[in-house]
Amino acid sequence: ANVRRAASESILRIAEKGNPRTIAKLIAFLTNENWFARCAAIQALAEVAEEGNAQALQALSMCLEDSDRMVRLAALEAVAQIAEKDDARSAALIRTCLNDAHKHVKAAAAKALEQFAAVEVP
Repeated sequence: ANVRRAASESILRIAEKGNPRTIAKLIAFLTNENWFARCAAIQALAEVAEEGNAQALQALSMCLEDSDRMVRLAALEAVAQIAEKDDARSAALIRTCLNDAHKHVKAAAAKALEQFAAVEVP
């Protein structure tokens, strides 16, 4: 976790928030074969992408179906961080994680949904 945080902080020092080139490069890392690299890219993306960034949210939605639970958990937290608080689509994405096979992902989804309490989910 500390290595991922250090990587995220390093990226933030050299990339300004919302930088489309940085966001595109981070999205490319989301398909890396190493789960740890995918998690680091997800966390950095959550820091670099501006609230409501559709490109980042679309890429993260794919990570919610990753075979590794740590990647799914990181993606869930990133979606909650990037999504606008009235975004029904993001709330629906998070809601799908309530059916995850892993209890920590389910618990994180329930907690993340609290920020969307006033949003009606389709």
